[in-house]
Amino acid sequence: MFRPNILKETPEAYAVFQKLSPSHKNEYIQWINEAQKQETKERRLEKMIIMLLNKKENQ
Repeated sequence: MFRPNILKETPEAYAVFQKLSPSHKNEYIQWINEAQKQETKERRLEKMIIMLLNKKENQ
């Protein structure tokens, strides 16, 4: 199960995540949790961090 606190390891991504609307946060969380394998969840988390950092750059 994905816990948003794991993002605290990447403070910049965590800051962007905290600014998202609740529905967008839930979409990210659901996307990660839908994965069957742990390795897929980890890969999606890495991709999510990259997407959040890209949002920060575009703000």
